[in-house]
Amino acid sequence: MKLTSIIFLITSFIFSQNNFGSFASAVYLEVNGNKEFYSCSGEGIDKISGNDFQVDLGTFKRKSGKLKLAGAEIKSWRDKQANVCKGELQYVLYKKGKRPENIKYHTLELPHDSDCAGFGPFGMFKNFSNSEGRCGPRDQKWKIDSKQNDLTRICAGEYTLEVFFVLYGSSTSQTACNQKLSIRSKTGNYKVHFKISDSFSVVSYKKTVKQGSDVKIYAQPNPTNDTYTYIWNTDNFSSTERNPLLKNVQKSQTYYVTATNSCGLEYQAKVQLEVLPNQTKVEKKIEKPKVVTTPKPVEKVVAINEVEEKPKSIPKPKVEPKKEVERIKPKTEEEIITEKRNTRKDVLANRYNYKNGKLVFEIYDYGQEDGDLISLFYNDKLIFHKVEIKKEKQRFGLTLDKNSSVHRLVFVANNLGEVAPNTGELKLILDGKTYYQKLATDENENALLEFRKL
Repeated sequence: MKLTSIIFLITSFIFSQNNFGSFASAVYLEVNGNKEFYSCSGEGIDKISGNDFQVDLGTFKRKSGKLKLAGAEIKSWRDKQANVCKGELQYVLYKKGKRPENIKYHTLELPHDSDCAGFGPFGMFKNFSNSEGRCGPRDQKWKIDSKQNDLTRICAGEYTLEVFFVLYGSSTSQTACNQKLSIRSKTGNYKVHFKISDSFSVVSYKKTVKQGSDVKIYAQPNPTNDTYTYIWNTDNFSSTERNPLLKNVQKSQTYYVTATNSCGLEYQAKVQLEVLPNQTKVEKKIEKPKVVTTPKPVEKVVAINEVEEKPKSIPKPKVEPKKEVERIKPKTEEEIITEKRNTRKDVLANRYNYKNGKLVFEIYDYGQEDGDLISLFYNDKLIFHKVEIKKEKQRFGLTLDKNSSVHRLVFVANNLGEVAPNTGELKLILDGKTYYQKLATDENENALLEFRKL
């Protein structure tokens, strides 16, 4: 269809029987950050470039935003006496193999995008006015590509996205819009399939408190962009609050919480409270001083014939010169954090492969901003010290050592903030690709990222 001017004349005669219709259509999807058309109808040069819609799109994590319906496009034709006034995409989402009997479609309106510029010399085709695709006289394009319909905001399972297109117009009037034309394949509506996976976690942590104090314990789910319910269940204590307050804590105990997300998935975590007993004051007994009697000196009686001996001289003790006390220099903050890094366990959070040696990353707090401080080591060398994790992103650049094929980036907690552990999220830019990585560190474990050169 529409490959040469001769074919156009033939197809124009055929199309004149219907007066208006479509010669190409496609769905616009954003998959893992990449926007692309997925063709539904059209052949040859008329086909809207991209993948075919009849594919398996893959697996996506729930609420990740990695699969979005961004829009659609229809290319329409009409004869001189006809009219096309608007286009639509009708779509529905359901569990694979469980198509509802009474389907309720969602409507995505496709506004007018461009007209064809007409024929070129010697009857050759021209492009649309926006230079996207070949066309003939009176051909039009109906398109939208700016929607953000997130298809991952559903519970785990296998799903089918089913669509068809609609054109509105008139076969007898250049201004009327009283006819509806549905665009489907020979076998029915167009379909693609994909999977949604679901997982989450809740942070377990330890905390030391004073005996008799009031303590609030926290449930910290990840990711935070979901709705959760909580059940704390421990000996002599239960609560459905997210962050319950414990009053007058007297003994060390472990508190268990079960969190359930909006899809019914459960995860259990624990909070270990170590209670330090209060130190009692010991009263010192004051002893009465003992009375010491000094005996009276006895006079020595010397006989006439007794020669009094002179007392022997006592040699003076040798006084050695005082040695100067060596002063111990106080450790710097950098030395202290390096010692902490070496005494804690490095836990691998993720491993990435790369080709070029330029790494850019942004760090920020994805949950509650509570004063977390971290230090970063690159191949055992301290490169950033006391970085405060805030809601506002902080950007860093790092050139990886060309003489090494394996690189270690270690995140060490300077403190635990108001709520343990020390948490943050990284946006990594490596080889032109973007990755997101959540990190958690505490007084026992460091978070390790490893980079390997391909």
